[in-house]
Amino acid sequence: MSGEIRGPRATLVRLALWCASVGYGIGVRVRNTLYNTGLLAEHRVDRPIIAVGNITTGGTGKTPTVEYLARWFLDNGARPAIVSRGYHARDDEDGENDEAMLLAERLPDVPQRRHKDRLQAAVAAMKMDGANALILDDGLQHRRLARFGNIVLIDATCPFGYGHLLPRGLLREPRRAGLRRADVIVVTRSDQVSPDELKALLATLGRLAPDIPKATAVHVPTGLVAFPDGRPVAPATLKGKRVALFSSIGNPDAFRGTVEGLGGEVAWATDYPDHHWYSRSDVADVCRADNEAVDAYVTTEKDAVKLEQLDAGDVSWPGDRKLWVLQVELRLTSGEDAVEQLLREALQAALYDENE
Repeated sequence: MSGEIRGPRATLVRLALWCASVGYGIGVRVRNTLYNTGLLAEHRVDRPIIAVGNITTGGTGKTPTVEYLARWFLDNGARPAIVSRGYHARDDEDGENDEAMLLAERLPDVPQRRHKDRLQAAVAAMKMDGANALILDDGLQHRRLARFGNIVLIDATCPFGYGHLLPRGLLREPRRAGLRRADVIVVTRSDQVSPDELKALLATLGRLAPDIPKATAVHVPTGLVAFPDGRPVAPATLKGKRVALFSSIGNPDAFRGTVEGLGGEVAWATDYPDHHWYSRSDVADVCRADNEAVDAYVTTEKDAVKLEQLDAGDVSWPGDRKLWVLQVELRLTSGEDAVEQLLREALQAALYDENE
C-alpha cells in the first residue's frame, strides 16, 4: 500500500489492488449519493449524537477522543453513553472488543451499547440507560443514524492512507466527501510530524474542506503502570531504559514514537494486526523474541486489557519479565474553541426540556 516495496511483483499486486479499489470507490460514491439525496433515509433519535470517525482505516486516536468527549459531557452535567458496532469483538453476541473493554475501565460510569444496528443501540442507551448525550464511536461512514455533529480525526503521521481507496490504500471514502461531512476536523498526533509538515497538512485540509473548523491534538503520556498489579511507575523511568515493545493497534509507529519521546531506547518491537486477540502462544513468542537483554517490555492499554482477559487461572505474563503499560490521553493544542462550541450546542440539546 505504501509503495515502499519495489519490483515487478509489487507493481502487479498494487495494480490488482487498484482495480479492486475502483469497484469499491463506485460503491462508496453510490451509497453516499443515495443518502445525500434522501433516497436512503437517515433516522433521528430524541437526543444529540456526536460521531467520532475517520476517513482511513487504522488508528487515528478514536478511543482517546471518545473518552475525552464522555468526560466533557460528564463534567458538564450530561448523562453520556457510547454507541458502537462492536467490530473485532471476541464474542459476536456480546460485541465487546478491546476498545470497549478499555473504555469500560476508564469510564466505569458511562454505559456502552454495542449492536450491528446502531439505531437500536442508540434507542436502548436512551431508554434503558437514561442517556441524554450519545457518542457514536467510529461512526463517520455510518449514514443511517443521523447525528448532531461529526468529529473527523486525521492522523498527522499518515493522513490520507497513502492516497488511495481500499484495498489499494487505507481510505474508506474519497477525502473531500468524508471531510465535508465534518463539523470539526481534529488532526491527531500533531506533535509527531515537523512544524512544516503540519502546516502543509493543515493547508491541504483547508483546500479540501475550507469551511470546516480545524483543531490539532496530541496524545499525552499520562503514566506507566506495572502489569498485572497496576502499580504506578513514573513515566520518567523510561528515560535511558532499553525496552521491547509489542502491540496490536492501528498505528504502532506512533506508539513507538511516544516511547522514544519519553527517552526509552527501543531494542526491538513486535507488531500484531489491529485488534488482535492474544493467545498464550503469542505471549510465549514475544518472550522468545528477546534476543538481547532489555530492562522492560512496554505495551499499550488496549493490549493490556486483552492480556487481562487471557488470565483465566494461570499467569498471562511471566513474572520474571517486567511489563509496563503506557497510558495516554487526548489533549487539544489548537482549535479547542471550535470543539467546545459543538459540544456546548450538543449539551443544550441534551438538556432541552428536562427541567420542565
